[in-house]
Amino acid sequence: MVKQEYIPSDVDEAEFEVSANAPEGTNVDAMIDTMNSIEKDLLATPGVRLVLAQAGGSFLGGVNQGQAYVRIAPHEERTLSLTKLWNSIRAGSSARCV
Repeated sequence: MVKQEYIPSDVDEAEFEVSANAPEGTNVDAMIDTMNSIEKDLLATPGVRLVLAQAGGSFLGGVNQGQAYVRIAPHEERTLSLTKLWNSIRAGSSARCV
């Protein structure tokens, strides 16, 4: 019996999630603009295949929050790592990660 979750190492799922939190009082229109900007930057990053973003409106009503699911190219088709991709995204859209 294992008393903790087993998470295999060196597993590349070719996907990750991005969360954005704005200050309290931010309206949903501003969050939509923010998530659209994030989505645009992600899609401009080499290796990104799909971005599904949403802004505000969780079941708890957090309109100042947004999330994005990001799918990247399968491991066999890319020469970049998730770390390189993440660093490229953090550096801005002008950086190349391949």
